[in-house]
Amino acid sequence: DTLILWTDDNRDEFALSFQEPKDCDEIWQRIQGKQEVLMKTLADGSTDDDDDYADDPAAKTTTLPAPELGNLAQIATLLQNVVTIDEKEKIAAYILDSDYLPKLVNLFESCEDLESTEDLHTLYTIMKSLIMFNSNKLVETIIKDEHIMNVAGMLEYKPDRPHEKANYREVLLAQANMELVVPLNNEQVMTKIRETFRLQYLKDVILARYLSEELAATLQHFTLVSQMDIIDHIRNDHVYLACLFTLLKQPTTTDEQKIKVAECVLQLIAISKGLQVAQRTALFRTLVTHGLFDVFEVAMASPVEWLRTAGVNALSALVEADVSLTRSTLLKQMDERKPDQPADAPTDLMARMLKQFVAVKDPGLKIQYFEVLKMLLESPTQLPGAFSSEVKAKEVKKKKKKEKSGVFDLSLYFFLCRSCANRRAR
Repeated sequence: DTLILWTDDNRDEFALSFQEPKDCDEIWQRIQGKQEVLMKTLADGSTDDDDDYADDPAAKTTTLPAPELGNLAQIATLLQNVVTIDEKEKIAAYILDSDYLPKLVNLFESCEDLESTEDLHTLYTIMKSLIMFNSNKLVETIIKDEHIMNVAGMLEYKPDRPHEKANYREVLLAQANMELVVPLNNEQVMTKIRETFRLQYLKDVILARYLSEELAATLQHFTLVSQMDIIDHIRNDHVYLACLFTLLKQPTTTDEQKIKVAECVLQLIAISKGLQVAQRTALFRTLVTHGLFDVFEVAMASPVEWLRTAGVNALSALVEADVSLTRSTLLKQMDERKPDQPADAPTDLMARMLKQFVAVKDPGLKIQYFEVLKMLLESPTQLPGAFSSEVKAKEVKKKKKKEKSGVFDLSLYFFLCRSCANRRAR
């Protein structure tokens, strides 16, 4: 079902292999169509090959009728009947080269003003068909500032829900107008942040029911590349990070502002899951240097449930990426404690983790806290973490000895905090 075999005049054998049977059938039908055209040409005694593709459906659609109200139904039909990759690429190139998209946008605005529901449904079909072509350049174009709102507007009018209209433009407009708690003075990065959101929104909401595997992979690839660029810029913008984390420590900072800072940092960590291990570890180390543990404490103490969940998710990711860094930072917190400060002080991250571990009702979160505490308290010889592979062979023994000492100190501190928590519970 996925092979086409043939032998040429020299008796050399050839084969075409396809991943999907439908692709094999498509090419086979085109071959048969070409054979029929050749047989007809020979029967007519013609030697002119200029019209060989006249009856070949794949050769018909490389341009589109003018984007006018009277042609909308024809355009939609033509686009829905395009099946070959070659056709799709040629039409996508034609649309981009001929400024076809702005003309469709003008039509959409006119149809919406006239409340022409039938034409709006046809425009939905046209725009959906174009996106489903899975053209990289076309996708990059429609998420630009000058096109995205009207593209989203066309996709609000679904023919299968004639009495309903989605609110995609409202969501996109709200995201575009969203202000960061600390302004990021780089318009290029801000544009990339907006475009990344649009890609995700297209994939996860607008076209979620209709995505092919190929288009989903394309949108995911674009998203990951953009996220990597955003993270790389922010990680190297030490002025921005300093301003962001300093806001947490200022006495004039409100609880709402602290929560916004925590949201910003935790979202940055959440999107970093697509990075390679070395890149993610570098990000964590940069954030820890600026005060990541302060963010964890704000998140875990927050009355907002999803923020507490995001906090433990980020902490778990940090421990998995670099448990040694987490341990050393916790031990540093211990050393910096004031003599009269109780063992379970609310500003202490270990105490905060233990409190949440005891108090949380969600079994999934409780397991996450357990796994974090387990990794922190395990011996370095049991953990294959990044920290043990970064040292030279001759330094491994020395490092393990130091880590074991740290684990002992952390374990002792753990039991002190737990005892205090138990006394409070009683």
